[in-house]
Amino acid sequence: MLVETQYGTFFVHKTGTGKRTLVMLHGLGSAGTTFAKIWPDLQDYNLVVPDLLGFGRSTVSGTFSYSFLDQAQSVLQLLDHLNLDTLSLLGHSMGGCVAMAVAHMDMARVEKLIVAEPNLIPTRALATPSISARADKISEGDYVSRFPEIFSDFEPNKNGSISSRLYWDTLQQASPVAMYRVSQALLDLNEFDVWKAYNTCVNASFVGERSIEGIHVKLSLTGSVPIYQIAGAGHNMFVENPHSCIKAIRQVLDGTKP
Repeated sequence: MLVETQYGTFFVHKTGTGKRTLVMLHGLGSAGTTFAKIWPDLQDYNLVVPDLLGFGRSTVSGTFSYSFLDQAQSVLQLLDHLNLDTLSLLGHSMGGCVAMAVAHMDMARVEKLIVAEPNLIPTRALATPSISARADKISEGDYVSRFPEIFSDFEPNKNGSISSRLYWDTLQQASPVAMYRVSQALLDLNEFDVWKAYNTCVNASFVGERSIEGIHVKLSLTGSVPIYQIAGAGHNMFVENPHSCIKAIRQVLDGTKP
């Protein structure tokens, strides 16, 4: 379904018949289809899975900063249009930062907040092997014009994993301007106190077993948030081990500990 807001038009995957609502926010260069493998076993929830503006099949109206606070405001407008006053949030990677920004702005609306390997500290000039790092030390114009070249190494070969093929497909849908501006927001991460929001607003943090050495995952382990480790998975845990993700989601929303 399409939902018009002040900031643009959201494409929203909506499924499930439950009374409790779970909103899922995807990561940088991805789309709502990131979560497609977990939808079938969560049909007892009202699942709302938007493509964030500039990604997937969602589009912006005019100019848009793609700052986390503006993204959060756009999501809040979407929730208003859908008459969702009470809900739980699940944010993956960059979507985890957007989810924390939503909670920062309107915590009364959020019953439970789950994040999966969100960015927790600024990484500009740290030369981290991340998607956002590809926008460091390059102008927006150069990034946009060279976008296919910058991500040419992501094109999967015939033996590529399902997660790599899925990411490549959604990357082709992403607006290069959105990719650049969100990357800048991730590199600086200075719009609100993300570490404070992580420790005060988040109910559970999912980490892939293969991601333990990542800079943001290492930091997440030092916080006060309960950790749910997804066995055999890396950053793309919702594709690589959907069964464990579903189990962890149910544990969090039902109030049990890992």
